[in-house]
Amino acid sequence: MSEQDGKCYFCGAEAVSGESVDRKPACGVCRDRMRDGILLLSVRDDDCRSEPCRTGGMWVLSEAVARRTFCGVDFGTRRWLFVEDGTAAALGFSREKAG
Repeated sequence: MSEQDGKCYFCGAEAVSGESVDRKPACGVCRDRMRDGILLLSVRDDDCRSEPCRTGGMWVLSEAVARRTFCGVDFGTRRWLFVEDGTAAALGFSREKAG
């Protein structure tokens, strides 16, 4: 997603002009999610590009759980991660909406 198109880098919704996280445009919902925890975005397995192909999954983990799950990542400043579909499935994440 282009940072110039006014869309949220994380979910694709309209981003508020000038609002960002990690220098990426962010909508209010995604900023709130990252205040609550660590935002995980699913990507295609084995996609090593700097902008991997996203597959639509989005989850929020508490920072404590994220620290235990993803050792070695500095969550002091980093509030989001790409996670491969296979890893998300192995962790038990589903794209089904709770309801």
